[in-house]
Amino acid sequence: MATVTGLVEEIVFRNETNGWTVLSLKEDGGRRVSCVGVMPFVNAGEQVKIEGEWTEHRDYGRQVKVTSAETVQPTTRSG
Repeated sequence: MATVTGLVEEIVFRNETNGWTVLSLKEDGGRRVSCVGVMPFVNAGEQVKIEGEWTEHRDYGRQVKVTSAETVQPTTRSG
């Protein structure tokens, strides 16, 4: 099980009917991670914690297949 935490930089795609979402997440260390799964309430600019499994998509490369996602409250004044 993988856990990644960071800022949602962009919602690449969202199916409004079922909430299936593709997003780009920037971890605190600067690494960008693609995450895919049902996340209807996650929005760009939010800090999130995502759990799932690393997978390798033949066209889009390494990504996290999401099993759970939750918003993380900012810990700094600027957050």
